[in-house]
Amino acid sequence: MSDKKTTEIEISDAVKAIAEAAKKSMTIAEGGIVEVPKDFYESLLPEGVSLKDVQKVQQANSTIIAGVGLALGDVGLAAFKKDKKLEQLSVSVNAGKDKLEVGLSRSRTSRNPTDGSEIVKHGVLSANWRVAAAGNRGDFKKVRDNVAERAAKMFG
Repeated sequence: MSDKKTTEIEISDAVKAIAEAAKKSMTIAEGGIVEVPKDFYESLLPEGVSLKDVQKVQQANSTIIAGVGLALGDVGLAAFKKDKKLEQLSVSVNAGKDKLEVGLSRSRTSRNPTDGSEIVKHGVLSANWRVAAAGNRGDFKKVRDNVAERAAKMFG
């Protein structure tokens, strides 16, 4: 007798409602690409949240990312000049449940795609926006676990 129990992972009603609406608009095309209408995202927004609201937040985020990048560049270049051993700096900024991560490297080496020669770039700035919903927690974690469990039963 096995002590293992099959657990049903509870998905919220809000997530289920979005999934049902989304499925109606999805079409599997050639090559495994799932096509959706142009207004797909907008059609899934909750009542009271418009695409303009989302775009305002996206524009604000874009401006904040650029501003933090410029600030890190200013602070970082001065720090690199002062400390010759310092190779990189990074800053992590909480943005609600999400996180902005910006890094500055003194230099980075890459290859020229046309002739393969080495290129050294100085003051290389990078930014990442980490979305909490895509992490291993919350509703998305439940959905990932649910899909994996159903797939294991179906194919395993």
